[in-house]
Amino acid sequence: MKNIEFFDLQYFKENGIPRVDYHSHTFYTDGTGTPLTYAKVAARKNLTSFAITEHIWRTSQWLDNLLRDINETRKMVKVEILSGVEAKQINIYGEIDVRDSDMKKVDLVLGSVHAYPTSEDYKFIDPKNISPKEALEIETEALLALATNRYIDVIAHPYVLYKKHFNRDEIPEEYAKKVILAAIENNVAIEVNSKYKVPNKKFLQMTLQLGGKISFGSDAHKPDEIGNVLISLVKEVVEEIQ
Repeated sequence: MKNIEFFDLQYFKENGIPRVDYHSHTFYTDGTGTPLTYAKVAARKNLTSFAITEHIWRTSQWLDNLLRDINETRKMVKVEILSGVEAKQINIYGEIDVRDSDMKKVDLVLGSVHAYPTSEDYKFIDPKNISPKEALEIETEALLALATNRYIDVIAHPYVLYKKHFNRDEIPEEYAKKVILAAIENNVAIEVNSKYKVPNKKFLQMTLQLGGKISFGSDAHKPDEIGNVLISLVKEVVEEIQ
């Protein structure tokens, strides 16, 4: 396992925006293309590092094959390839759908909220049955719980459900600040996700001003999408912070 560097305001001020992408999916789950095809595109786009972070479940049996594939690919390209998984939250307590033994095998673990969790494992709330305020409160509680999961390195696409189901990406400051501070306290990075375009500019600005670290993720599902991260947004925010 590698010690992965995430990025805070000081890093950006001193080094500029890195050429990395820590969120992608290949044919091993719901993407297309092999690790090698992704690596070739990443090299062509001058990325220094990228991660293959497949969707995983406790029933998944393919991880060892993926890791072998990544190891073989590393021998053929110069770009750094990180192994990872994206695991979905299964309850409001921050537990995720992956075996502990599998999390220990990879370089990077993304934790994500893909549905509104409850206190019961794998029992989720239909967004049609809750108000926007209730949804915001549930997603906030879920994200706070993810931040305390000791295996998680990155909170993937924060508040994506609020945007997806209620067409809102403006997160009230009192909610956003709680999540950001929890992430900082637990040394968890917050992802800037270009597929869903979350978090928004204000949330990102608050993250950096409070001392949080961010991770870049294209959420690529095709080789040509690797490296398509929100560089311009991060650069704009950094330049505006005095």
